[in-house]
Amino acid sequence: MVGTTVKAAERLAQDLVVDEKQSRLQGDKISIATTAADGCILGASVVDSALEAGLHRAYGVFAEEARDVDPGYAPETVNTDGWAATQGAWKRLFPNIAVILCFLHAFLKIRDRATNALGEDFEEVSRRV
Repeated sequence: MVGTTVKAAERLAQDLVVDEKQSRLQGDKISIATTAADGCILGASVVDSALEAGLHRAYGVFAEEARDVDPGYAPETVNTDGWAATQGAWKRLFPNIAVILCFLHAFLKIRDRATNALGEDFEEVSRRV
């Protein structure tokens, strides 16, 4: 998609947002690995695995298309959920990329782990987060 929506190297985004949608295709589980930035979907690839190798292949389609536009393309940041396979796939594709945990997912992790441990103090912690 990058070659269709973004055709000039100077328009390639340096800060990306990615996520996978889990779905089914003819009864089989699939993941749709989606890359977006600047209000535009830059890539979407279907893969049969949500493990790192599968996501590396899926997000690799975006990387190849971006490098067709600019052979030296290397985004600065990627915003992901907490899924280690997603983060690992992006680090393999772009070793110098900064992986940023989505704020919502970060808060959900805190909530899931701290609600019982903090008791009444959780409300104050969540307010500060």
